[in-house]
Amino acid sequence: GGKENFFLKKVSFPPRKTKNEKTIKPKTKIGDNMKDQKPKLIERVCRSLDIVPEAISHTPYIELHGKTLLKIRDGGKILLYSPTIIKIALPNTKETISVLGKDLSCAFYNLGAIGIEGNIDTVTFLDTKKEEEKK
Repeated sequence: GGKENFFLKKVSFPPRKTKNEKTIKPKTKIGDNMKDQKPKLIERVCRSLDIVPEAISHTPYIELHGKTLLKIRDGGKILLYSPTIIKIALPNTKETISVLGKDLSCAFYNLGAIGIEGNIDTVTFLDTKKEEEKK
């Protein structure tokens, strides 16, 4: 009987292109672009560090710890300050955050980070741009 040689395999290569041939790319649908599918740098960094994207971006980031502490990163200026209401403008937007409660105080205000302590009852987001359009 004939023995098969397992070490010899027939290998086929694709035909060579001539100088006049062009590479034909497959048709892609609109929105199938690799740029659309590739995640942004911030998203990739956050995924690798296991943190939320808001922790790096320049959009305001808000944390509410129970009913006694509210932290805002990348917050704007304080518009209204009293023991029962603190109103903060968010930068680069027409939005404001109102914090209502009792014995409210600004625990810290440093480099765009704002901390509000006290008995927090309500946190309200208001888009002043939409309110102006209603008038």
